[in-house]
Amino acid sequence: MSPSRLRFAAFIIIAVGLVTFVALRNRNVQQVTHPVLNQDAELADIRMRFEANQDWINSRSFAVMHVATEPGFSAAKVTIDQLHELEDVDRVTAVIKKKSLPEIRSQVSQLLQNSDPSIRSFGIVWMFVLEGDRSKQATAKLLDDRPEPPGDDLAQVTFSLDRCVAAQALGKMRAKEYAPRLSELLKSKHHHDRIGAINGLQLMGAKEYSKQIAELLHVDDNNSDILMLGIPLIVIETLASWDAADCADQIASALKDEPIFSDEAQAACYALARFNSKSSTKVIAGKLKDRNCGAAAKALALLSSVEYSEEIAQPLTNVERDPASTERDRSIAAEDRSNALIALGILDARDYRSTIAAHLEDSEPSVRAYAAVSLLLLGDKEHSQEIKNAIHAEWDSPMFGFANDPASHFRSKIWLRARYASQSLIADREEQLTQRAVNAWNDLTRAQN
Repeated sequence: MSPSRLRFAAFIIIAVGLVTFVALRNRNVQQVTHPVLNQDAELADIRMRFEANQDWINSRSFAVMHVATEPGFSAAKVTIDQLHELEDVDRVTAVIKKKSLPEIRSQVSQLLQNSDPSIRSFGIVWMFVLEGDRSKQATAKLLDDRPEPPGDDLAQVTFSLDRCVAAQALGKMRAKEYAPRLSELLKSKHHHDRIGAINGLQLMGAKEYSKQIAELLHVDDNNSDILMLGIPLIVIETLASWDAADCADQIASALKDEPIFSDEAQAACYALARFNSKSSTKVIAGKLKDRNCGAAAKALALLSSVEYSEEIAQPLTNVERDPASTERDRSIAAEDRSNALIALGILDARDYRSTIAAHLEDSEPSVRAYAAVSLLLLGDKEHSQEIKNAIHAEWDSPMFGFANDPASHFRSKIWLRARYASQSLIADREEQLTQRAVNAWNDLTRAQN
């Protein structure tokens, strides 16, 4: 396999892994099977697990279709094709009622013996859907060490893919007896072992391993451009979900790393805000100079760091358009202004009210609504009509779908989460601020009626 094709395959697999991590974290609910009394109860369990894990199933299916080897795929093609037909819960129900459930389970269990790790991974997910925690022992066997394939090819990249998914499945089963084994995999040289171990321990709620997980924020890997992609982000989100404030220093230290991906920097800022880590404000403030890192400004505001007000407000000054700037430059500058506006609102920086109000007439229409929401957070009454105009301009635009839903609109402006995160690490603060803006909006509209 050529280096470029190998690299593409690696990124496909890792991207699928990151999507899987988010999907599993967002559905972090107990999904184990208890002894069933009859087939109807068992079918209800299967339906529940299928619906709760469709993103996980889809990510494993995607991996099979893109990286499975020809021999492995050929050996399992009949079963894979049948499983791909189970595209919704009603179809799953119909097939189970038509065929023997033990027969279906037997077919799926054979996938765990396949020569290809992506197919074994697919089998693990479906075994979990069909059997719940009764698949624990069969799944745990895939955590065992095995000889590594020779050569620097796709087999090396996908080597521990099934072990990663097995660790995730055991986490969903809350099989904490396997936590010591997962902690060993944190030290593995293989990317998928680490991802699976972090995810599995997080799903188990094994907070006692937070320090070991935090160590993965600083791992020197010979192939860090591919193999370490995404691990710091997963570490930060896991530690934040555990409220592991004793790991704040490690997260703050990671924020100093160069280079650091923007989503990792954003997550680190919000995690430190969640921990109320006042000692980290200087490190966070160091990211204010980075373009496209508005999380730093908002994290400082959440930490009530009024001493950094001037630095937070800096993007709002000297905003005259440079004729030489590109469309991308202007877009990033507008985003920086938007984040600064919201941060000042969160900070309740009343001394900057006139500065904020000036951006109700910003050259970029998108920025004007941020200025309006910032003023709502400040409880401003002086610019009521201008605030209303800026909000309604977006509500009336076909590009937005927020009309008559101020809470969703204001939440999208406050946005205390990394750029592509589906959940906020500080969701409670995000909701409090959203409600503050909604209350101010209601007061404003009542006063004008």
